[in-house]
Amino acid sequence: MENPGDVRSLADWANEVGATTRTLTRLFRSETGVPFSQWREQVRIVSAISGLSTGERVSQVAENLGYASQGAFTVMFKRVTGKSPREYLNDLSRSQIKLSCTEE
Repeated sequence: MENPGDVRSLADWANEVGATTRTLTRLFRSETGVPFSQWREQVRIVSAISGLSTGERVSQVAENLGYASQGAFTVMFKRVTGKSPREYLNDLSRSQIKLSCTEE
């Protein structure tokens, strides 16, 4: 979670901790309730939204999260959120404007 751009696979992690991939796969799902790939994607989405909402460029967020290209990141982001990063930010900005208008 500290480094969502880490691209090591579950097999790499299994090797690093001295377990089999099968064991680590089973333990990971048992402890988190989701497969490693889904967990990593969720961590990356949270990190991406955080970076984008503070003004980081899409290309920089993609690089920070370990994607080979901005396009690959955008495809994943849209698949998960239903919107491109720019569309997501535009919607977020509109909802924040609506909130500030209703608070006055």
